[in-house]
Amino acid sequence: MHRLLDPPVNPVVLLVAIALLKLAFLLFVLPAADSVFALRNIWGLNLWADNYNLISNNIVAGNGYRFMAETAETTLREPGYPLFLAFLFKIFGTTELWPAKIANVVLITLSSYVLYQIIVKFSGDKLAALFAALLLMGHPGIVIVESRGGFEALVIFLMLLMFATLLAAIRGRHLWLFALAGLLCGATTLTKGTFLLLPIFLGVWLAVVLRQELRTRFVAGGAALMMVVTLVTLSPWVIRNHSLTGEFIPTASVFGIAAHAGQYICENRSSGDGFANLDWQASQERKQQATVIGWPFEGNYYQFFYDTKHEVEFSKIMAGQVIQKYVDNPALFARCVTTNVANFWFAGKNITALMLNVGLQLPYLILAFAGVVLLWHRSKYALIALGVGLIGYYYGLHVLVHSQARYSMVLIPIVSLFAGHAVAALLRRMLPRLEARAS
Repeated sequence: MHRLLDPPVNPVVLLVAIALLKLAFLLFVLPAADSVFALRNIWGLNLWADNYNLISNNIVAGNGYRFMAETAETTLREPGYPLFLAFLFKIFGTTELWPAKIANVVLITLSSYVLYQIIVKFSGDKLAALFAALLLMGHPGIVIVESRGGFEALVIFLMLLMFATLLAAIRGRHLWLFALAGLLCGATTLTKGTFLLLPIFLGVWLAVVLRQELRTRFVAGGAALMMVVTLVTLSPWVIRNHSLTGEFIPTASVFGIAAHAGQYICENRSSGDGFANLDWQASQERKQQATVIGWPFEGNYYQFFYDTKHEVEFSKIMAGQVIQKYVDNPALFARCVTTNVANFWFAGKNITALMLNVGLQLPYLILAFAGVVLLWHRSKYALIALGVGLIGYYYGLHVLVHSQARYSMVLIPIVSLFAGHAVAALLRRMLPRLEARAS
């Protein structure tokens, strides 16, 4: 076998070296370039995302879980990342962006190593494992994630731990590992609420697609146990939200805001305005509606109310308006869902970002599809079922509500898992031919 086909590269050394290069770029080169070229306005680099830092600042200051010291405690954001960020602020003694960048790079590096180990243990292909880890580490969208103060890196790490635990549960037929997966699903949901119903979806999905490999009773029991532990993990947050609002809020109350943004952008896309401009216009429409209602608030894109009940009620009002509009105009809903199928992978702030996203994401997706076919021929059905199921679940929920390429970053590890197998197979096929031609 050619030495490049079974490389003696220590993945830890390689990943750490890449991480150090990333840190140098993110901490020194990027801030200087951003100050000259305003990269944050073009690519969304080097900035705080979705006001998570405001909540963390108030936690550190002793003001509680709120965006502003004078406004009410909020349910608009899941607590996982703000609490993690507040911990970083305490440890590093600063509320600047650079501790978040360091943490992001560490989390993505750890995630890449977890991905490497998943493939080694459940596929047995070290070359594919190495390429998958490198595809994750090297994805430009992931570098953007690392440059921002946002939840994605933490979610990716927790999700991959959950993914590995589920694979181990399926291979070993261990119900107790579904409980551990539930704990990890709960932690992931506390950071990104989209994962709340994943155990139920996987219970149905795996019972259907792996019916030849797994007993239905085992899958149903595992999924039920995973769901119960997930809900138990969420319970302190649920109790807190109920004490503030009297409502059952297992994740966050942002659904109405996201649904309105998705509907407004879809409905007004023909105006010729870019994605970012339409997103801003949607926020100003929400601001105007909140002003008309008369509840006092602060903020521009998001409305920070002085009463938590008003925050929850406003999100319900926005969700109700969107649902009613879709009921009255099913063709609009169909158009929005169809548009979101592509938006999830490719939509950016402007046409330039869109074209770059297509040029970057499409090869990853094509390689991932090839990797799925390859793994099918190798009879790695559990790996395919869990990976495709996770992609389908997360993708499908976003397609129904609101989509842009940023949201797809959470799935890049699973896409890279499949794509890594395709790259490894391609290299194994091409290298002997190239050597034969050269000799």
